Amino acid sequence: MKLLERMRDFLQSEGYDRACLVKDDPAAVVGPLEASKRYLENSDVNFLIFTRGGKRLGVTRELAHVAGATMRDKVADCVVFDQLVDGDNSVSDLSMCDLHNAQITHYVFHTELDLRDGLLSRSQDYVLSKHDLLAKRPSI
Repeated sequence: MKLLERMRDFLQSEGYDRACLVKDDPAAVVGPLEASKRYLENSDVNFLIFTRGGKRLGVTRELAHVAGATMRDKVADCVVFDQLVDGDNSVSDLSMCDLHNAQITHYVFHTELDLRDGLLSRSQDYVLSKHDLLAKRPSI
């Protein structure tokens, strides 16, 4: 969780003020699974980060949800970040099937610096690709 918080803070420091984690929503009165689903379904872009350390069950469930038939329209706005350590992926074999079958973007990283670079690059790519849509939105 500390890594995710650092990555959120990094993106916010780079001007992505609305970058957040599901746990950041104080108004969420539903359970963690429902909160995750709501964020996945309503966010402009979703970054799912798999690391070798820590728990991965939550992000695995989130990937399965994004890869499901009801979320096909959100797949293009999702990136799975996968930490590679000693040649081993952090995404399980079954989740890798979801990732490939749904054609979700897969970004491999080794270090925290690699992850930061990937998050920033993918954020910039998203803004460029959605420029026209984003320009029509009112500022908050």
